[in-house]
Amino acid sequence: MLLLTYFFAGIRHTFPTQTVANGGPPLSRKKDVLRILEEVDVQAQHYSLIMLTSNAVVALLTWLAFEMLGLDHASVWGVAAGILHFIPYSGTVTIAPASGISGFL
Repeated sequence: MLLLTYFFAGIRHTFPTQTVANGGPPLSRKKDVLRILEEVDVQAQHYSLIMLTSNAVVALLTWLAFEMLGLDHASVWGVAAGILHFIPYSGTVTIAPASGISGFL
C-alpha cells in the first residue's frame, strides 16, 4: 500500500492527462474518462475519511473501556489500538492478545 501511494503521488499530475488522452478520439469518451477519474477521487476521499473516523472511534472506545477497567496506561492502549486498526486483519490480531495479556497481568 505504501509503495502504491508513493507511486501515485509521483505521477499525480501526469496521470489524469495521460489517461484522458488515451481515452480515445471522441470528445465524449474523454469527458467520460474525466468523469470516472473524478468519481474515483471522490470515493477515495470518502474511504479515507471513513477509515480515519472509525479508527478514532476505536481508539476512543478502547481508551474509555480500559480506563473503566482500571488498566494502567489506558490512553497508550487506545492510541495503539487506533493506529493498529489501520492495518487490516494483522492490526487487530496484534492488539487483541497484547491488550488481553496486559489486562490479565
